[in-house]
Amino acid sequence: MFCKFKKCFRDTLWIKDKQNLNILKTLKMKKLVLLSLAIVICNMNNADGQNPKQDLSKGNYLLMQKRFQIEAWSYPNFVVNGVLEDRFNPSFYATSNFTSFGLTNSVLEDYPAEVQNKPWSRIEEVHHGLSVFENTKINTLFRLQFEDDNLNPTNTELVQSANLWFHNKRNNPAFDKTILSLDLPFSNYGSEFAGQLKNMVSLLRPDLIMFNRYPWQKSDLYNPVKLLYGWYGMLIYYRNIALKGYDGTGNTPIPFGAYTQTWLAYKNTPPSYSQLRLNNFGSLAFGAKVLSAFVYNDYPGDAANPFKTILFKNELPTQQFYQQAEINRQIINLGPALLQLQTSDIRFIHRKSTSVFPGGTDISTLKWVEIAKPRPDPYLNDVIAKRVEPRNGENGDLIVGYFKPIHKSLDGTNTTKENYFMIVNGLYGDDSISTTQNIRLHFNFGTVSTINSILRINRLTGKVEVLPLIKESTLGNKYYFDLLLNGGEGDLFKYNDGVPFVGFYQSK
Repeated sequence: MFCKFKKCFRDTLWIKDKQNLNILKTLKMKKLVLLSLAIVICNMNNADGQNPKQDLSKGNYLLMQKRFQIEAWSYPNFVVNGVLEDRFNPSFYATSNFTSFGLTNSVLEDYPAEVQNKPWSRIEEVHHGLSVFENTKINTLFRLQFEDDNLNPTNTELVQSANLWFHNKRNNPAFDKTILSLDLPFSNYGSEFAGQLKNMVSLLRPDLIMFNRYPWQKSDLYNPVKLLYGWYGMLIYYRNIALKGYDGTGNTPIPFGAYTQTWLAYKNTPPSYSQLRLNNFGSLAFGAKVLSAFVYNDYPGDAANPFKTILFKNELPTQQFYQQAEINRQIINLGPALLQLQTSDIRFIHRKSTSVFPGGTDISTLKWVEIAKPRPDPYLNDVIAKRVEPRNGENGDLIVGYFKPIHKSLDGTNTTKENYFMIVNGLYGDDSISTTQNIRLHFNFGTVSTINSILRINRLTGKVEVLPLIKESTLGNKYYFDLLLNGGEGDLFKYNDGVPFVGFYQSK
């Protein structure tokens, strides 16, 4: 996720509060009751007695029990040269719509007391385990990651340490509800390296795999287009590894997540609003189930640290802070459905000037029409984008992500055959010119189906809405729908065929 930073000397306040232990016991009891209720509901929905807890990977099952997590990797408040630097303001964090915060080069007791009972995540290095205080807060520990992105499968000693770490954590009941994860390398993923990487995932059996690759950074080696398409390539690569699962058969997929860019990345200007949206919604369309923003705030007392946040300046929120907060809010509204869906296919409709993809990515394998690999949805037969404010007469990329219910108990049909799809406007820019596109969805329902509308989760309200389709002619059963999306935005749909949206289905 990031290079190892120069560590500052700091005063660390160790907090021991007996009242917190009493609160912890109460919270544990409440969560046990809620989890038991969720399992009962899942079993009630299973007509043939199959249980999601038994059928799904641990990671996918645990994620279904939680809110959609958008992490804020952060630094706490440190005493530097005798002065407390207030870099993590609880009031600002409360308005950011991040659902958990990640600890970077720090321990939980370094953070303000107001957030110490909120969901948190942590990197655990070989020689830097959880503190005594952190062990009292495991009930709110969302994710524990082994090491950083330095875990390379060619490093035999580190892989052996990771294997021991995962074994010990899996066999410790205290971590039964914690996501145990890896952050996999962001480069060197060629064919000669792929087998080693897959073997390492099979050996370690993480609940979740993460990767970090930032599309909007300054680089002397790659231009922005190469960086963007390289990021797409990494999404494809790690999505495929996650779908195969530990045994490579694809019978029990594991979830994957993506680090998103909220730092300057060696540039003087931050990513635009359309770029921020594409980084987030684009990840979701490929099937990411956890998003982790790097970095939330600046490292105290280290002016030379190159990882500068775009969310704060002089310890006050920036315009990008409020933009990211709105992105987070909209994703949380989609969360109940996204966590109960499994990516089933992905298609990329590129702009005309990108017929040859730079950066050696695998995007060419995601053609809209692929004879050897038909799309899973028989009804959506064309997607056409038109830029609202044309620039050089060119329209932008489109991403179409397909999904299916992750388990057959989730929508009352006792199957996983329902098709869902997410449309993302891949057009981006510096936002001086509009990146909005009108996207026309063409449907052909053949001679049997009576479908004439689709369902969408409204990102702004979190409600499921019915969208009537427009019939193309009096003959046949062809319809269309015009979708207006700003650059980087994405909407999640399913057909209005009488089956409710997963995440919004109420058991009878």
